[in-house]
Amino acid sequence: MASSRQYGSLPGRSRPRESGQALMEFALVAMTMITLALGLIDVSYAIFNQQVISNLSREGASLAAHGATLQSTANAVIASADIPNFNTQGEVIVTIVQNQGTARRPSCVITAQLSQGGLAATSRIGTGVNSPATLASCGGDVPIPQPNQLVYAMEVYYQFTPLTPIGTLMHLPSQLYDAAYF
Repeated sequence: MASSRQYGSLPGRSRPRESGQALMEFALVAMTMITLALGLIDVSYAIFNQQVISNLSREGASLAAHGATLQSTANAVIASADIPNFNTQGEVIVTIVQNQGTARRPSCVITAQLSQGGLAATSRIGTGVNSPATLASCGGDVPIPQPNQLVYAMEVYYQFTPLTPIGTLMHLPSQLYDAAYF
């Protein structure tokens, strides 16, 4: 009786072409998985930094509203930043806005402002003492702040740098921003 077994087809052994195909499939899947993992790392790092900035702005606005000076508020926010190189890649702007108008004709004006950090960002609320403040809540039916009341605003900027080259390719935002009002 003749055997139907062919040369090189021993049990548990694959043909050379099949092992090359498996290696190629593994390489493609591995590259895809590594790219996804690195992208996930950068997106997670950006979300983490944005959350830290949000917390810093809220705490800073609250601190300023509770009687701390603008300088001590800015120093405290910068000192408590849990982000690498915040001194050089971050900016903190503390602003006091007062409604010097009436309830029907509000006029929000910046009465004090302090900017500190290494980023040299421009405030989105307004620049300069006695200049108009651009608060969306100031021009509504019920203006906030009310006439002769103050609003303390804290703006935090951070120049975000991705951890991996994939983050650069993903076009993540290069500057993170958050503002809080108290």
